[in-house]
Amino acid sequence: MLEGRVYSPPFVITVIGPVEEMTEALDSSQNVRLYREWVDHVGLGEKVETLQDTTLPAYAGPLAVDAAVSR
Repeated sequence: MLEGRVYSPPFVITVIGPVEEMTEALDSSQNVRLYREWVDHVGLGEKVETLQDTTLPAYAGPLAVDAAVSR
């Protein structure tokens, strides 16, 4: 669930940012490593692609902060 909406697999996640740093962050994440260990055992999947061009929809949600929490 993301922002109150339920998503079912397969998931497609498109991000914008520095490719090398984001790839390194994925590869060094303990959670991603654990997921990758289970890929073959339970029929999960993963495919990471680097796109030269993509179009993303404009954000249509609220622009005001509803709540702020001190951490």
